[in-house]
Amino acid sequence: MWWTTILDWISGGLAGKVVEAYKARLDAGNTTDRIAADLASRDIAARQAIVQAELASWFTALPRVTIEMIFAVYIAKLVIWDKVLALGSTDALTGDLGSWASIVIGGMFGHAIAGRIAGIFTGR
Repeated sequence: MWWTTILDWISGGLAGKVVEAYKARLDAGNTTDRIAADLASRDIAARQAIVQAELASWFTALPRVTIEMIFAVYIAKLVIWDKVLALGSTDALTGDLGSWASIVIGGMFGHAIAGRIAGIFTGR
């Protein structure tokens, strides 16, 4: 479906793994399959817990927040200054920097979406 493709792109593949784990859990015919599906769900929940633990301290959250803010300021400059007020023009990001921007922006918004989806499937 088209929405799973979008979620995979935004979340870096985490949403697809959550959906696959949930489907495997539903389709599990025997105990071994159920255990494997539960382990996949727990693995995803553990990855989310690691990200939350990283953000718990300002010291560990600072690099992530700094990089996110740099791209947020860049986007705000593009939208407000260049497009809305028509007071300038900014070159497009090229090469690796453009790829990094896509990854950072996807992470800024995708982690919340993936967290909500995982919460639905894990019952939290």
